Amino acid sequence: MSILRFMFDNDWQQRRDIEELRDQQLRMIGSTGPSGASEKWVGAIAAEVKELAATVQVLMQMLAEKGGLDIAEVERRVDTELKPKPKVKAAKSVKAKVQGPVTDEKCGKCGIGDRSSEMVRVGSAWFCRPCARNP
Repeated sequence: MSILRFMFDNDWQQRRDIEELRDQQLRMIGSTGPSGASEKWVGAIAAEVKELAATVQVLMQMLAEKGGLDIAEVERRVDTELKPKPKVKAAKSVKAKVQGPVTDEKCGKCGIGDRSSEMVRVGSAWFCRPCARNP
């Protein structure tokens, strides 16, 4: 087999694969109808959630009828649980302690000199902060 024949056959094969994938994609879109597969999945989940909510409601009523549940207390606790929680302030970032002696170093990328406490060490090389951010 010649190299030209291999190249042209290979290109044709790849093109045919792409066209087959497009046809398969179109068939999949057409088979799901106007609502896609994800919409059907969401509908099934919504139906299940509705059924679970009804089950919980019935169980709560049955327990309340037997005197084993205070519905007002349950509603109060649920409301408390669903209220947005106050955001906790993040702790101030503390700079890592410098390990070892502070020495004068040069950036391995741009050549700027600075103290080692102000530079970033990568392996045995030192980089200034801008060069460390954009390697």
